[in-house]
Amino acid sequence: MKQTFLRFLFLTLILFTIIYCKKENETVEEENIYNAYVKGNPNNIYHKKYTNVVKIQGRYVEKTNNSFYLTLGGREEGKYDENYNIFDAIRNGSLQRVAEIIEADNSQIEVEFYNNYETEYNEFTDDYYIIDGVNPLSFAVFYRDMGIIQYLLDNINNESVLLHRDEDGWNAFAYACAVGTVDIIKALIQKYPDFVNWENDEKNGLHMASLYGNISVLDYLVNDLKMDINSTNYEGVLYYAKNEETEEALIKLGAKN
Repeated sequence: MKQTFLRFLFLTLILFTIIYCKKENETVEEENIYNAYVKGNPNNIYHKKYTNVVKIQGRYVEKTNNSFYLTLGGREEGKYDENYNIFDAIRNGSLQRVAEIIEADNSQIEVEFYNNYETEYNEFTDDYYIIDGVNPLSFAVFYRDMGIIQYLLDNINNESVLLHRDEDGWNAFAYACAVGTVDIIKALIQKYPDFVNWENDEKNGLHMASLYGNISVLDYLVNDLKMDINSTNYEGVLYYAKNEETEEALIKLGAKN
């Protein structure tokens, strides 16, 4: 009697497991009906390395909040259009299109963006900027797309491309200090530590972070990268602070008038 009951429990457990797994697989398929499958070569490692796309049942699919998916990266593949140029692709968050363009013509990693002094909107600061003369790396920093940034860094082998300046003298590091994130700065510094030495008209990354109220970046520049908050021959960083919150953060970090 006892053995019969144990067999019944064992068979029930197996049946439940089969039904559960089948339901999980059905859920994956249902969630992938709309815009979930990534176009392109299924062997394209960039999606696994730079995005939150994962390989399930031999196909690359986007991660959702479902715990069934693995967590990879911190981004989602954006809108894809084969007619996009590299700046269109970055603006729309399509790593796939960026990779296609670079792999077809590596010189595209050096092209410059010109918009005839029209402004470009940044959703993170909710403001508009003229950014004529930027290259794809700085453009990706402006849009805070970590996956595309890392892909570009991995494919840039020329120091002049890394340090490229726009018409205002800003390079990717300056953009990261102004409107970027700590993670972006870490990626840039890992690729090229001398980024911290960027200056333009006697202003450095601290001035940029102060001007745009990028407080978390200010803290990282001072406490982790050991930039001297008072080392300048120009107006101090407090001069550029546009609000009390930034001023308070600067004073806590040791800024002086």
